[in-house]
Amino acid sequence: MQPLSIVTTLVLSLWALPILAADVPEFVLNTAARLRDQALTDTSAYEVVASLTMEVGPRSAGSEGDRAAVAWGLDSLRRFGFSNVRAEPVTVPHWERGTLSVEIIQPFPQTLVAASLGGSVGTSETGVTAPLLAVTDLDDLATRSDSEVRGNIVYFSQRTERKRDGSGYATAVLSRRDGPAEAAKRGAVAAVIRSIGTSTDRIAHTGMTKY
Repeated sequence: MQPLSIVTTLVLSLWALPILAADVPEFVLNTAARLRDQALTDTSAYEVVASLTMEVGPRSAGSEGDRAAVAWGLDSLRRFGFSNVRAEPVTVPHWERGTLSVEIIQPFPQTLVAASLGGSVGTSETGVTAPLLAVTDLDDLATRSDSEVRGNIVYFSQRTERKRDGSGYATAVLSRRDGPAEAAKRGAVAAVIRSIGTSTDRIAHTGMTKY
């Protein structure tokens, strides 16, 4: 695997920006074109991502997975032929994902697949039981009165659109990032977010939220 392959995805993302070719140095355009052509026939970038996600897995900051990911990165870069590869000491926030279960109680009881959002606050051992208020997204939540939200679990139901440029994710992920905090401001007791992904697998896609 050539080291150049690692940056294929990044360069292609930059290549898609609405910029004028006249404003870009020719060597940048030539390099981007070469990487683009290589990406059409070479699966190296995918193999790197697959290796990280399957061999290391979840890697929240400060976790064992985080340390495993650092070791993976050092080993991978050295195998790719890079020199002067080293880890730097850094202080990061540490958040641990506890156990989680989500159930619909009525009218038709069933257990849901779910995962805690990174950085979210925990609940008590007794959990949270409350009526569900379904909204599409943050804009929909903004149209609801405080009395309508207060005391409920807010469910953001927005579907992530499958788009090649990632814009579907960029739109839907706002509910995950800001939804719980916005719902809490209105008196909600909890928030549930539709998985921000386009896969049909019963695996909950998770990520960070912020307050």
